[in-house]
Formats: sequence, C-alpha cells, structure tokens
Amino acid sequence: MIIKGHIGRAPEKHVSPSSGRTYYVLRIAENYGRENERKAVWFDTVAAIPSLEAEMLAVGQVVSAEGRLEAQAYVKKKPLKGIPVPTTWEGVVKCLHEHNALAVGLKLFTQKVVPDHFEQAQKRKAAAGAPSEPGPQDTPSAEAPSAQKQETPPQESPTQSSEPSVSARKAPF
Repeated sequence: MIIKGHIGRAPEKHVSPSSGRTYYVLRIAENYGRENERKAVWFDTVAAIPSLEAEMLAVGQVVSAEGRLEAQAYVKKKPLKGIPVPTTWEGVVKCLHEHNALAVGLKLFTQKVVPDHFEQAQKRKAAAGAPSEPGPQDTPSAEAPSAQKQETPPQESPTQSSEPSVSARKAPF
C-alpha cells in the first residue's frame, strides 16, 4: 500500500532487542475531503530506514510511504473508567458498543519514506511569486501549421520503432 500525507510526529529512533536493528516510528496523516469537511486518517508508521534519511524528515513535511498495512483493534480505556465489568461475553460486547470503546489503529511497516519533491517545488514557486500551474510561457505554443511542418523529423525507416524516445515522453503531471 502507498500512502501520501503529512508527518504528524517526528521520527523516533528504536532498536529491536531481538535483532539489534534500528528502526524509526512516526505518524503520517493522510487527508481527504473538501475544504470545509477535511478529515485525516492517521498511520503509525514503522520505518526501517537509514539514520540520514530519518534526520531529513520533519513534522509537517509531505511524504510518500510504501509498505504493508496492518489494522490492529484495541479497547479504549477512558470510556470504560468506573464501569463495572460485565460477567458474560454478551455483556462485555454490549458494554463496549454502548460506551464507544472499540477502536482500530492502522500501522504501516515500510522500508521507504520519501519526501514529495513535486509538492516542495510547488511551494517554492508560490513563495517566489511564480504561478503554480503552467502558464502560457510553459506550454507549447500553437504555431502556424507551416512552422510545425518545417520542424517535422524525417520519416522513420521500417526498422525503427514507432515508440517515442525517452526524451520525447512527457511526465504525467
């Protein structure tokens, strides 16, 4: 699974007692919805990344992370404080539902947390006063057909591929 969101908690360094391997724990919020109804899904992320990469991550930074997602159910303690424990399983289930004490945590296990350079470039452009969308100077001009014919490459021979070269391909964004 791939998630893209803002770092909500700085990476904390941990060392596995069994293997001695270093890993980092951070929280990533993936936002969705319209402006007035924005919501966030929080992912507790366990990242086996190099120390140098972890040091470059900061709260609020937009990142992408790819890994394995696990949902972990748990019981919230605060809603049940001071409530007597039921004696039957059905009573326990009813109590948990009535007091909204069941919850699910999402944990992402990954070896890759990458800053979103496209979004960072857009922020730099906006700070510099440049338009964030391509303007007329950034898009190919619609020249007269005669001018386009002069720049047409020679016809391909039957042995050449009809696929565009790597340099001719445009980025999807």
